[in-house]
Amino acid sequence: MMNMVYGNKDAEQYFITGLDCQEDKLIVTHADGTTEETKLTAHNLGFYRNRMIEQARRNLPEFSRVLSKESFMVYVKRVGAIIGGLLGLFLLYNIDKHIIMKIIITILLVFGELAYYLFNEILLSVMSEDCAETLATEYYLANLSDFQYYDQENGVDGYILPPEDISKYKLDDRMLSQMSEVIKDFKSQGFEDKEIYLTYKKSQPKKGPERK
Repeated sequence: MMNMVYGNKDAEQYFITGLDCQEDKLIVTHADGTTEETKLTAHNLGFYRNRMIEQARRNLPEFSRVLSKESFMVYVKRVGAIIGGLLGLFLLYNIDKHIIMKIIITILLVFGELAYYLFNEILLSVMSEDCAETLATEYYLANLSDFQYYDQENGVDGYILPPEDISKYKLDDRMLSQMSEVIKDFKSQGFEDKEIYLTYKKSQPKKGPERK
């Protein structure tokens, strides 16, 4: 899960960004980069997954608002830089200066604009990934009943699609929507929640339930 409390050092200690199951161990990763290790049990896994869902519900609205504002400002700055560069060149060639100085200043302006443009492209690329995961998380929370069920055998919440897989496999809202339809289809065929499994790769989900 993306860090929704970036910059808040106290909150980052407790904000869970990933869960990793390794044999009999559960590795919990936090937003500040620290990890904790606990025994892998159905109860512990369900506990930490529920924490991820609750932290997303609590922080996603504000995170989404800030991300939208920052993305918009990056676009504004990029367009402003282009307009400013063109205006600078126009003024430069309409002011009487030595030709060599004009060439040097033009080169500096062009390279400066190019560097700033590339920087913003990289920043927008990172933000677009965060935006995609934000939309996916919003869809997941709104349709949680499709992906979550109560595991009566273990007395905990079970998951057809656990929350940590959204970030781990870079799932977007379109892919989650497709998975939701697949899950509903198999449920209509009489499959129990525990019998439905989804297999997927990054950006290319495959799906198919199996009976135990």
